[in-house]
Amino acid sequence: MGLPNSTDIKSFEARELQSLIVLVLFLVIAFTASASSQGIYFNFQTFNDSIIGLQGNATVDSRYFIQITPSSPYCMGWATYYEPMRLWDKATGNVADFTTQFTFAIDSPYKPLVADGFTFFLVPNGSQLPANSTGGARGIINDSDPQSARFVAIEFDTFYTDVGGNFGGAINDRICSPIGQNGKDSHIGIDLNNLTSVNSTCVDRLEDKIRGGGQIKAVITYNSNTQNLSVLMMDANATGTGINSTNTHHKVNFTEHLPEWVTFGFSASTGMVFESHTIMAWEFRSTVQVARQKSKSWLWPILGSSSFILLLFFLAFIWFRHRSKSKRADMSGEEDDLVIDEEFEQVSGPKKFTYKELVMATDNFIVERLLGEGGFGRVYEGYLTNVNANVAIKKINPGSRQGIKEYAAEVMTISRLRHRNLVQLIGWCQRKRNSSLFMSSCLMGALILI
Repeated sequence: MGLPNSTDIKSFEARELQSLIVLVLFLVIAFTASASSQGIYFNFQTFNDSIIGLQGNATVDSRYFIQITPSSPYCMGWATYYEPMRLWDKATGNVADFTTQFTFAIDSPYKPLVADGFTFFLVPNGSQLPANSTGGARGIINDSDPQSARFVAIEFDTFYTDVGGNFGGAINDRICSPIGQNGKDSHIGIDLNNLTSVNSTCVDRLEDKIRGGGQIKAVITYNSNTQNLSVLMMDANATGTGINSTNTHHKVNFTEHLPEWVTFGFSASTGMVFESHTIMAWEFRSTVQVARQKSKSWLWPILGSSSFILLLFFLAFIWFRHRSKSKRADMSGEEDDLVIDEEFEQVSGPKKFTYKELVMATDNFIVERLLGEGGFGRVYEGYLTNVNANVAIKKINPGSRQGIKEYAAEVMTISRLRHRNLVQLIGWCQRKRNSSLFMSSCLMGALILI
């Protein structure tokens, strides 16, 4: 068996230090990453005006659902989340990823006649419900100043509106049926600053569900890496395979259309023909990686995080030193044991005893068996059953000035001496650095040193 040397110990320390550095860096990266991420998450099955901002004709009904508009003519309303969302970060250019899903129903007492629809929208933070936004304006543009609108929206449109009229060319809906067949023009579209969709899809497979007041589920997702904004609409109560669904998508760079902070939620409107727009459940999740602030208020978080990191390094350093010291001590103790074993085995006569045998011989070194005490340790009376002899056992004090080399030299010297007036060494025991033992016979028995 090879003995551990200084190279082995240094190799151990290097491996331990590498592991320590990896651990600390992992903690620092995790701390930094969590500190630089912002986002919103909620999942509402019921609503109240403490979490939803209501404007215009929007209300929370007796079922705790959102009524964006009632089933009445010429209404308009907004229902928005009570906190703004960070859509992108100017310092880094990072844009948020977000996904939202909600269940809605559209109903009219005059079905199949329905109008006009609703939107899920994002607008500059602090924006308000525009005036003159009933009818085809869907509560998102002012029909007296349609060009001033600034928004990104997903429209759920139930009525065809063409270019011109009061909207100054800001609306040009997709035709999903012959003109004049109201109630069969439902479509979804993606709108950028006006209601002429950059991409849209008819929802003829869900037309009856919409006109009948059935529940519809919509899922909207934005991937900032691909800049893909997509919407999927399906029957909320359908199960199994073959579920009717409709989807559309478009590439959108939000930094070109909206500021960093936005208000988001739902808008709706009715005109001479009308319907109710109800949101029954709403889930939303967003996340964006942002740069640290550069204002003076940033000082305290930085000092706090720096102190936290320094504390990690300090504690890790203490742990590393303690572990390395313990390992070196273990290696050194094992090395001492091996050296002593090899040297003592070359000497004829003395026998190696186990520490357990000495404990049994002295009744665990009780005070009643103590014969005397010197500078290097104590001497106890004992009886070794396996050699049928009374012995004196010297137990060396670990804190004494007698080191391992001196102990080994003493054992080697005594074992070679032969004289009728000298005690004979009959055994020894080495138990790492803490307990070094040997035994010598005397006239009335034998002497054992520990």
